[in-house]
Amino acid sequence: MYLETKRLILVPAYKINVKKVLEYLIKNKEFLKPYEPKKMKNIIKFGIKKNY
Repeated sequence: MYLETKRLILVPAYKINVKKVLEYLIKNKEFLKPYEPKKMKNIIKFGIKKNY
């Protein structure tokens, strides 16, 4: 099941192509920066702890 309008397509998370989402986020990093939440010092991504 998904919802679609002229400007938006919502799909269940399990159907999302993670590679495409990451490519979008990387490509638009500077534009999205003001909208991103502030990161904590220690973040866990994909089960790997990273120190920022």
